[in-house]
Amino acid sequence: MAIARFAFPTTIHFGGGARKLVGEHLRGQGIRRPLVVTDKGLAALPLIAELGDDLKGAGVDVAV
Repeated sequence: MAIARFAFPTTIHFGGGARKLVGEHLRGQGIRRPLVVTDKGLAALPLIAELGDDLKGAGVDVAV
């Protein structure tokens, strides 16, 4: 599946592997310590841990 994007009112990337672009994007915006806000149910899913790992791998210090 290819990664697609559209702008409304900002650019949104979606598709397989799009999550791996988040760290680079945040660093490009000068954001080094983002806060991921979610609910208890979603926070328990592997997706959030994987996102945290991706961000840490990109040199971003993330808190959930």
